[in-house]
Amino acid sequence: MMTETTAARLEALARAEAEKARRIREGFHPRPYQEPLWEALQGGVRRAVAVWHRRAGKDKVSLQWTVKEAMEKPGIYWHMLPTQKQARKVVWDGIGKDGKRMLDAFPGWRNPGTGIVKALRHDEMRIELTSGSIWQLVGSDNYDSLMGANPRGVVFSEYSLANPSAWEFIRPILAENEGWVLFIYTPRGRNHGWTLYDMANNHPKWFAELLTVNDTGAISLEAIEEDRLSGMSPEMIQQEYYCSFDAPLVGSYYGDMMTKAENDGRIGEVLHDPALPVETAFDLGIGDPTAIWFFQRYGASEIRLIDYYEDSGESIAFYVNLLNEKAKPESQGGRGFNYIKHTFPHDAGAKELGTGKTIEEMLG
Repeated sequence: MMTETTAARLEALARAEAEKARRIREGFHPRPYQEPLWEALQGGVRRAVAVWHRRAGKDKVSLQWTVKEAMEKPGIYWHMLPTQKQARKVVWDGIGKDGKRMLDAFPGWRNPGTGIVKALRHDEMRIELTSGSIWQLVGSDNYDSLMGANPRGVVFSEYSLANPSAWEFIRPILAENEGWVLFIYTPRGRNHGWTLYDMANNHPKWFAELLTVNDTGAISLEAIEEDRLSGMSPEMIQQEYYCSFDAPLVGSYYGDMMTKAENDGRIGEVLHDPALPVETAFDLGIGDPTAIWFFQRYGASEIRLIDYYEDSGESIAFYVNLLNEKAKPESQGGRGFNYIKHTFPHDAGAKELGTGKTIEEMLG
């Protein structure tokens, strides 16, 4: 049975922790453009996506929110970056433009046993708080090692570069314990980051926000122009400062061409014309997938891509059969393709083991 003295001590401890949480909360003031996200979380939203431009303070505001939650609601909290190495570089050892360490969000981290920090492990990037909560930096590259844990809150930093399987692993845990998750990132093309934002933007229980430099004013146009003059590509500027999901990825071969094609209205549903012959273009994969484009020529200058197929680990005979199936009439389950030419890479002359024939020979 709990004595009055013990009860009084526990009550005093609870008051002290609440006071620490209050000081943290009142000591941090979100920037004006960060307030909608903060207020949404404060209002009970448990799923949030913040697609903000570079240097908008994504990690800082999410750390402050996590600290507030961790002091008020004891539990396990993770701040996950794409890789554990990146987590150490960006957050654990990170320093902001104001000269402050990212870990300054945890008062007392330099001297565990003071402030709100009870204990700290540099090797595990782990902080135990006086409230009983545990906060840890982790990477999506080794989420399997987190099996068995029961986080109450998770921040996915730079989610567009993370392994999306990590979210699939964490999702049911947060659903069961009614925890929260915050995704913060800048776009990297129309990958899983785009899919998540598009979903959240149309889901009544999710908070979704996309902020460019025009929305925040955090980066001046002069600074962006200086970046451009110093060599930053227009594509990178659109991606990093204007949160464009359509900006061609730097280093991609055809990204700019695809963007232009979409802007020109040249991407859409293109039907097979039975009156015209069909050509194919192969990319034969060994370690990579084998890809086949099917197209028709309209006049001397227009090419219409009417079909595409990709697969891995299949034999040449498999693809020969695939083409033959598509050549069958529609009444027989085919597409009615009348092939006139097949274009192959230089390695199409290699013979397949078992048949002793090349793909060119097998297709006739």
